[in-house]
Amino acid sequence: MRVLGETAVVNGLASMRVWSNGQTNDLRLRYTDVYAKRNGRWQLIAWQSTRL
Repeated sequence: MRVLGETAVVNGLASMRVWSNGQTNDLRLRYTDVYAKRNGRWQLIAWQSTRL
């Protein structure tokens, strides 16, 4: 995580199991989240992921 004043950028990897169309799928993702501090609280303002 990198905090730049009132903005923070988070990069990471995620593994998840999802149920779709009657099947279980295992996913691995690389993601980037952007947060902004608004009224004293962190709020997610952007999210992007790419399947590995």
